[in-house]
Amino acid sequence: MSWIEISTAEGDLLALFITEKVEAGLSLIDTVLKVRELGGVCVAPHPMAGGMGMKSLKAISILKALRNHEVAETLIGIETYNGTAIDRAGNHYARIFANGLDISQTGSSDAHVVEAIGIGATEFPGKTAADFRSALRSGATRVRKQKEWSTARILGSWVTNYVGSVFSRLAMGAR
Repeated sequence: MSWIEISTAEGDLLALFITEKVEAGLSLIDTVLKVRELGGVCVAPHPMAGGMGMKSLKAISILKALRNHEVAETLIGIETYNGTAIDRAGNHYARIFANGLDISQTGSSDAHVVEAIGIGATEFPGKTAADFRSALRSGATRVRKQKEWSTARILGSWVTNYVGSVFSRLAMGAR
């Protein structure tokens, strides 16, 4: 399955089942419609999450976009569990928001370090990408959570990863 995270003018958006890059900086509505044109579907990742430079979609942006019928057929999921989010309230509010919209809910680790992979996941009936797409469309997804990391552990892993990547880049430049 192919997916990309796109920075829209209103915040981040996941596009699934596409094989072409979508231009960043477009409005949420224009971005979703482009993903639709490419045969994909969209999920709003970490909506309403704040802090640490998060570029999250706000509830009002999502509601406005969903008024468009074609957007509503394409923006079919909201991430209600982000396992490495520092803003835990964002997960809570996203879940309440998704319940009110009757839209599929997804979970992820949003892993920026290997150790975080699998903290959160989306489960669905079946095993294939087609099964996943069908589950998103029908609302048959289920969020799986593992033990959340503390804020200190999340920040520590980000700092360690960043410092390590700086040294790697410096070493590569020195060659």
